[in-house]
Amino acid sequence: MSDAMWMSGLAAVALLAYALWFFRLVRFVNAPSNGPKIPVGRDKQALLLVDMQAEHFEGARPEDETRLLAAVKTAIAEARRRGHPVIALRHGWQTAGTRLMARMMLGGKGLAWAAGTEIHPDLAARVDHVVTKHVQDGFENPELGALLDRLGIGRLRIAGLDGCYCVKKTALGAANRGYRVELLTDAILTARPQEWRAWLARLPERIVPAVPAAPAST
Repeated sequence: MSDAMWMSGLAAVALLAYALWFFRLVRFVNAPSNGPKIPVGRDKQALLLVDMQAEHFEGARPEDETRLLAAVKTAIAEARRRGHPVIALRHGWQTAGTRLMARMMLGGKGLAWAAGTEIHPDLAARVDHVVTKHVQDGFENPELGALLDRLGIGRLRIAGLDGCYCVKKTALGAANRGYRVELLTDAILTARPQEWRAWLARLPERIVPAVPAAPAST
């Protein structure tokens, strides 16, 4: 075998290995996780905010961003009125693989603890707990499940963005563990509204759409 053929074969093997690695990485990032079922009868409720971070409010869609922020504030006010904790998921790519993917496909957005990944300044003081989310499903980080265990939470109202990605995968991760999930559809934003509406029309068991209370004065 000539050196050229050897090098060509080696390059093909390397390319295949990279393709397999990247496929597994994308699947890991996108797939909802599974975990132990929560105890039957757990009935306390919490509001879970997904990716309400400063970098997602840069004026690209000002009307949608303003509407989302107002709706989330309303949901927080309602949670406060009912005595329910407010938990925020803060996304941050942390592993070498996901950080590389973020740089390649997302322009470096969402790198853990980078400027812009902090909770939106209008919301930060209204949040009781912050948990870092490493992939689309917040439950991939066991810290979220451990926090909900400590609080005795069995029901989640979810708001935030993006509906077709992190909101959806986190809701599915919750349902896989036995949580009952309400999607606050007025407080969820997505860049893929048609896909989002199609998914809402065929929600799996334990996930239902809900509408937040009337807007708060704050």
